[in-house]
Amino acid sequence: MSASSPSKAGVDVDAVATAVTSCPSVLRLSGGSVGQAVTHLPGRRVTGVRVAKGSVEVHVVARWVSFLPDVGDEVRAAVAPLVGGRSVTVIIDDLGTDDGELGGGPAALEPAAKDAGD
Repeated sequence: MSASSPSKAGVDVDAVATAVTSCPSVLRLSGGSVGQAVTHLPGRRVTGVRVAKGSVEVHVVARWVSFLPDVGDEVRAAVAPLVGGRSVTVIIDDLGTDDGELGGGPAALEPAAKDAGD
């Protein structure tokens, strides 16, 4: 990777951040409830994206009008081509509008498990 596309464990975190913030249901990236959702790069950090060996965690503030399970699906679809097959966990840290945040708490959206009865 070149200096213009920094990576963490082979993932271009800037591209992931851009893909996430381009999702219509995402208001912005979030640092998490205590600021732990960051990727440290030389001389800076990318808030809202954390990369591990087999996974990527994305923290967002979702738009108030969004159906929350769809937010997770939308973000995962946007970043799937960028994460090299890693699983993606989307955590909605808050809800907001263009005028401000509404408050709340984090909600992890893991891929929905299929019910054996379906």
